[in-house]
Amino acid sequence: MIVDNKSYKEQIDSFVEAIPELSVTASQVVEICSRIDSTPEELSQVVSEDSVLSEHVLKLVNSAYYSLVSEVTSLTRAITMLGFNTVKSITLSKAVNKAVARLNFPQILPMDGFWRHSISTGVAAGMLSRVKQGSTTQREDFLICGLLHDLGKMAFVESYTEVISLSEHTQITPVEAERELYGFDHQQVGLKIARKWQFNDTIRNCIGFHHEVDRSEEVDKIQTAFLALGDVYANIYDLGYAGNFYPSETELNNLLSLTGVSWAEFRSIGKDIEAEVLKAGVFLQL
Repeated sequence: MIVDNKSYKEQIDSFVEAIPELSVTASQVVEICSRIDSTPEELSQVVSEDSVLSEHVLKLVNSAYYSLVSEVTSLTRAITMLGFNTVKSITLSKAVNKAVARLNFPQILPMDGFWRHSISTGVAAGMLSRVKQGSTTQREDFLICGLLHDLGKMAFVESYTEVISLSEHTQITPVEAERELYGFDHQQVGLKIARKWQFNDTIRNCIGFHHEVDRSEEVDKIQTAFLALGDVYANIYDLGYAGNFYPSETELNNLLSLTGVSWAEFRSIGKDIEAEVLKAGVFLQL
């Protein structure tokens, strides 16, 4: 929460310190999924200790999303079929949602609209990446990055009304309004949260630099650029709401150039994105 009698750095640090740690299960799942020698049996043992998470994994693998002929009842088999990245994404989405639910949320950013924007950002980023790169391997990574990219906005609580007001009256982006009003922005707060939760470098770069892609580490610059492009897409086409009525045309053109996505390709995902966002919402249960 922003408190007037504290320095900006102290305000951010106090907010981040108040955020709950991720659950032990979530931390263990992330650690296991990051190792190349991990096995489905090892991951299954950790997931099985969380009955809600186990139920979600089994429910997902048996859902219409996967259209299996016979029911899967083995957690290890479900994990094998879904893949480690999918299980990690499910685990993180539930853990983040639980942690966020304990915090005060800016009322000017309704949670339903905020999560829809976040999911839409990740979905659009993945779809645009597939248009250019033809790969589906980063789908879950984009979903998680999209889900998390605006978490830093929670630090402003009710004062975010001032950000939206300044943005609307001056037609600047919210991130520019944040800097003008407070001297820092939601990327910086989000990066601190990502470090506290020990997310990997790719997620940290996407959270911390999606409005300043050139500052992202070189190895993650293209993925950060696609995430940023997905964010702009969600804002332009009103997929959810995160407070941005005035996406930057300059930023959009720079991102199109950096990713190699053409205007035609940018618009082309429109026919499928609503269905993909709906699927992702079911996938993440948000």
